[in-house]
Amino acid sequence: NSYENYTILASGNLSKNDNWTCSIIPYDSLEYGEERNVTRTINNSYPTSSNLISPINEEMIGNITPSFTWQESYDADNDPLVYILELSDIVNFAYINKSKELDKANYTLLLSENLSRGIWYWRVKSIDNDNAINVSETRKLIRNYKPIFPAIADQTATVNNLFSLHLNITDLDNDNLIYYDDTNLFDVQPGSPGDRGVISFTPTQAGEHIINITVSDGFVNVSRQ
Repeated sequence: NSYENYTILASGNLSKNDNWTCSIIPYDSLEYGEERNVTRTINNSYPTSSNLISPINEEMIGNITPSFTWQESYDADNDPLVYILELSDIVNFAYINKSKELDKANYTLLLSENLSRGIWYWRVKSIDNDNAINVSETRKLIRNYKPIFPAIADQTATVNNLFSLHLNITDLDNDNLIYYDDTNLFDVQPGSPGDRGVISFTPTQAGEHIINITVSDGFVNVSRQ
């Protein structure tokens, strides 16, 4: 056959590890030139990287055994693929805290694999049976329960009488909480582990006050008025 600027082989004609030899003889309509032979081996195709689905980037998760999902990778050679879910508390994965090899595109951590409170990074490696690897993007998640701060009803205090109010704040991570307020009347006291957030003071003059109170666990602030 004679071809001019023609693609003889398309990707659909090729299979991994095939050896192909092509002979080319140039011809200028008057005479033939020297024959050239080229031999090529079809190399393995890398799987595509997985698109991460959930958790979304920088999502805050209370559950200590979160679920991770991603899209399946594509492999042009139809190789079977495995996925490795990796979690690290270091953004460049210099140390990998948790690693799980899977044959599916989702995983829920077991209780024995639970995530401690803090900032975590996760990614997925897609690997074919020739150990060709492609790596997904890296996502950040925050494993933390935000403080539970019940609503505060309007309160009435009497001049020269002790006023006490228990805010009943809870934190499922048992974090050390920090309290802020925008009044000079009192400072919110930490209270005890089962009785967090206590207001106690004796007012010295009458008046109406709108007071904002904020509690922080270091990751998130929750405010009430």
